[in-house]
Amino acid sequence: RLKEGYWVVIFPEGTRKRPGDKPDYKIGGAMLASKSGFDVLPIAHNAGEFWPKGQYVKKSGTIKMVIGPVIKSSELKTKEINQAAEEWIESTMERIYEKQY
Repeated sequence: RLKEGYWVVIFPEGTRKRPGDKPDYKIGGAMLASKSGFDVLPIAHNAGEFWPKGQYVKKSGTIKMVIGPVIKSSELKTKEINQAAEEWIESTMERIYEKQY
């Protein structure tokens, strides 16, 4: 699908998390990037603030989304890709959450 021009969206965190909770980042997306040679475009958002994990009811508010710098998969190993995405996402999350945790 990637070679056909389709984008693949993978959430390495696995699921929504509460603000301030650090998830265990899964390696599948980084492995796909490494093996396919396609780059990674990390994205951070604060949707967990308005639709908390384990709750069906959503709170009103504005979701902020930040698109990060491209991570060149050809220049890194799988673990390095995953680490780069995690570090960028986590540091960005600290800036975009409305409520400080």
